[in-house]
Amino acid sequence: SSGDDITTQLSDHIQAHDIGYGYGALAAGADIIFAESLLSDGAQLHVILPCKSDAFLEQSVAPFGTSWIARYKACMDGASSLTELEGAPLYSQADMQLLAGRVAMGQAIIKSRHFNNHAAQALLWDRRRTRSLTTHMAGQWQSTNLDQIIVPLSGLPKNKPGKGSTSKPVAVHMMTASASETVSYGKLEDAIAEALKMIANDVSIKLALAFDFTASSEALSGLLAQSPAGSMCVTEPVACCIVLSGIADVSVTFAGSVLMPNHAALRCYTVSGTA
Repeated sequence: SSGDDITTQLSDHIQAHDIGYGYGALAAGADIIFAESLLSDGAQLHVILPCKSDAFLEQSVAPFGTSWIARYKACMDGASSLTELEGAPLYSQADMQLLAGRVAMGQAIIKSRHFNNHAAQALLWDRRRTRSLTTHMAGQWQSTNLDQIIVPLSGLPKNKPGKGSTSKPVAVHMMTASASETVSYGKLEDAIAEALKMIANDVSIKLALAFDFTASSEALSGLLAQSPAGSMCVTEPVACCIVLSGIADVSVTFAGSVLMPNHAALRCYTVSGTA
């Protein structure tokens, strides 16, 4: 069957490229098939969802039938980690899907740099639907000049982008240790540029950056507690997007975890200028 052919092709690619880690969502169709292939070939699966897992299951898995629900749950059970991105209420499902895709791609690049090897994007893609989420993600990855593995799509559920008219980027909040108010930026590049300028002008300043999520205030406070003088500390989603965007003249370094008020561990990174 076409499903068996796709599974065989994916397994061949995973083994040929010696893929040990995979990052992405778990929508019915390509996402789950990829995840199953990774797990069956002994790779680690790291799930990154654009919302809480129960909402994702309801929106992107359940409408396609009970068999996909069972497969989703099996993949979740086999996953090495789960990241749920909870955007502020003003962002649409589509906005958060785009951000989750960027975070997943950035995570793969960060992991590959840690092991001094290369990241690749694997896609089940028909190349025909120019406005699909997959097409958008393919274009984003192509700008990195990293490898792209494309397996032809055939007969799979087509998860449409979430509702929302034109997509808007999720804002970035910045806070300094000396001021309790946050400043928001529509573009990540602008926030990074301003932060680097502030550090250059004041070597004692402490800066924190986080996306506009439901718990961004707590995240910013936690980051500032971790941030050494003269530095910028950012959340992992921000770090991932910096790496994916290829923002020039910056380095991104893992800086440990901060315990949040809800007892969750907040992974944080320092960002510094290299010019």
